[in-house]
Amino acid sequence: RLETGKSQPTLATLEYLSEAFDVSVAYLLGKEEVSLPQEYQNLKYQFIRTTSYGNPEVWAEMEELLDKLMGYYDNLPEKEQMIIDILQSGFYTYISPNQVFGKEILYRYRNELITEESYTLRHLLVLNLYFLQLDEEDIIQTHFDIDLFYSLSQKLLEMKPNIAQDYLFLLRDVLIMIPCVESLRKEFRYSSQALTMLREIMEETQDFQKKPILLMLEWKYALFAQKDRDTAVGLYRDAKTLAQLFGNPFLVGKLEEEWEQDTGIRSQD
Repeated sequence: RLETGKSQPTLATLEYLSEAFDVSVAYLLGKEEVSLPQEYQNLKYQFIRTTSYGNPEVWAEMEELLDKLMGYYDNLPEKEQMIIDILQSGFYTYISPNQVFGKEILYRYRNELITEESYTLRHLLVLNLYFLQLDEEDIIQTHFDIDLFYSLSQKLLEMKPNIAQDYLFLLRDVLIMIPCVESLRKEFRYSSQALTMLREIMEETQDFQKKPILLMLEWKYALFAQKDRDTAVGLYRDAKTLAQLFGNPFLVGKLEEEWEQDTGIRSQD
């Protein structure tokens, strides 16, 4: 009815639509053109897609990308500026031990993350920031907000049909945190569903960049949830072999550290 002119939207409806489509009210009214520079969009996409595995050399490359993105900041729409703020906060939280950035962003979006039926790109980035700020010690403590975690996990597991193909990798990266958190707590409520969806996303997109991480999470699930050590050994070997095929010795070392921590056995191969 709105599209055919049979009904006029209220301000509340316009605000709802602007949030759903991630544009301004002025744009919906035809009074603002949303045109982002292609180079900026390419840089943002490259930054979001970059995986460091904790490698400081990759951090330097990401910081350079972030500096280039900030060069566009003042001329961006407010919602796009927020995306850059989220990316910046997430990056510095990740590379700075015992420090967190962007707490005000999480406070601003907390209720929205709980109540929204569908998530936009911005919501997924906020969720990624939320997971980055979870400290390992906090996760295993009794004061961890497990109800919030479960609520967000449920929503994430329903999001796949609503995410554009180009950004399924971001849903993948956020979903990875479900079995990560549950393996730390040794409580497995949504890990099986998350692991299944992660496999589906990788097959659908033919993007296997995070396959070694998926295999690592599967070995943890086999060890701690299924008590199946033989399967876990096979998954560990597959993860390590794949990381070697990717030519990523840094990741190989990380996998060996995780295996030793999980089993108390130092890798010999």
